[in-house]
Amino acid sequence: MVDDKTDLNVGFVYYQADNYNNNSSVGLPLGAGANEQTLTASITRRITQNLRVSLKYAYTHYNDWASGGNNNYDAQMVYSSLQYRF
Repeated sequence: MVDDKTDLNVGFVYYQADNYNNNSSVGLPLGAGANEQTLTASITRRITQNLRVSLKYAYTHYNDWASGGNNNYDAQMVYSSLQYRF
């Protein structure tokens, strides 16, 4: 809570799967190998009792070892909303 009409929310998510065995030279490689970090931030402002506006941002960095790096990505998201309650 920033003030009586404004809320701030920040989050961080970390994911890791570390059981990938690359034995593709002699057989089928099995397991999962990935690493992901996601940072999120949002701010919500209550303009009136029935009207609020929010802005959200997220950034994700993902590494996929099982695909040899072919599915790695960095992603960003910006989201805004306007809500009216009856």
